[in-house]
Amino acid sequence: MLAQGPGYLEVTQQLVGRRGGPEINTLGDLRDIAVWTTSSSSRIGLLHDLKQTHPDLTWQTLKDYSAEELLQMVWSRSVPVTVVESNVIRMNRRYFPELLVHFDMGEPQWLAWATTPQNRQLLRAMNTWFSSKEVKEKIRGLTDHYYGHLEEFDYVDLARYRRRINSRLPKYRTWFEEAAAEFGLDWQLVAALAYQESHWNPKAKSYTGVRGMMMLTLETAKAMGLKNRLEAKKSIFAGTRYLARLTQMIGENVPEPDRTLMALAAYNIGFGHLQDARELARRLDKQADSWHGVRSVLPLLQQKKFYRTVTHGYARGSEAVQYVDRIRTYHTVLNTALVPEIYIGYGG
Repeated sequence: MLAQGPGYLEVTQQLVGRRGGPEINTLGDLRDIAVWTTSSSSRIGLLHDLKQTHPDLTWQTLKDYSAEELLQMVWSRSVPVTVVESNVIRMNRRYFPELLVHFDMGEPQWLAWATTPQNRQLLRAMNTWFSSKEVKEKIRGLTDHYYGHLEEFDYVDLARYRRRINSRLPKYRTWFEEAAAEFGLDWQLVAALAYQESHWNPKAKSYTGVRGMMMLTLETAKAMGLKNRLEAKKSIFAGTRYLARLTQMIGENVPEPDRTLMALAAYNIGFGHLQDARELARRLDKQADSWHGVRSVLPLLQQKKFYRTVTHGYARGSEAVQYVDRIRTYHTVLNTALVPEIYIGYGG
């Protein structure tokens, strides 16, 4: 028996399958379908509890596999269903958009640190540490960093994106790599930015007048030395140069990855509005040098009582937050798009 410290993240065990797989709406529908799971004590304990009321429930345990690997196996149709924590599936549906949450299994639980009950000194230290204002703020920041951009899930968009990684990206990949290398950036991040801007369409045009692969304004294109925004290669180099400049303008006092995330927001909303958000964060006693702090106040630039007090006025701050969130998702998916698939056969 272990003694738990304070909970820091609420999660729920969920049954996960794949679109086009078995139709499962209740535990009774698992009568002829085995649940595949890891050797996690919490999952095994839950399944044993559920078996008391659903005696037909069966499962297979893979000791040397992680929850993420099991999700990939469900996606590749190697196994029919698995059970994982809600935070794990939230992260991985970006990589495998065909995954489908059938339903929750059990009640919500809190993730927490644990120690032996005899180690009372460590338990007191854990409780004291988690109760401090600084740690609570840090946990909120970490939760926002890792999960904040995952709230909105668009199966159709991500499925289309994965197809275009294979059908469109190869034509432009070399230019993304060359431009990123020249300006010291991650080429996959630049490619994700370009997809958010134009869906890798060099002829794209917005109602606001931005054009091309990187959707630059006429003024920005001129400043970056770009004459024809519809030339894909030159647009990629100009847009990458602009992102690198924004990153430099934010300054080295802002640590990574916060500086890059702020630069992405500035690419969308403008550097002046980003600085307004940072100033507003300072006024509201939030962290102006962290993306978590700036992200929380950007939507306030749409409220009159706030935007009339800053230098550059009104801005669509909520859109900038969504913009960065989507690029982070595209970037993560692109990073994992070529991970080898895992195949393990199962009976039945």
